[in-house]
Amino acid sequence: MYTILGAWDTNPEKHIVSYLSQVGKELTGKKVGDQVKIVPMDGDKKKVFTITAIEAAF
Repeated sequence: MYTILGAWDTNPEKHIVSYLSQVGKELTGKKVGDQVKIVPMDGDKKKVFTITAIEAAF
């Protein structure tokens, strides 16, 4: 699970990313069922992820 926040909000250990980051850009605007190719926060090779849920963080 990733949380997308503001330009300077990032905490990779907690999977919190900025909307300006590569991960944030890939996820923004997607809907449940969409697939995205991203490099996971653990730095592994690019993988395909399927969006299974979208929830408000607050």
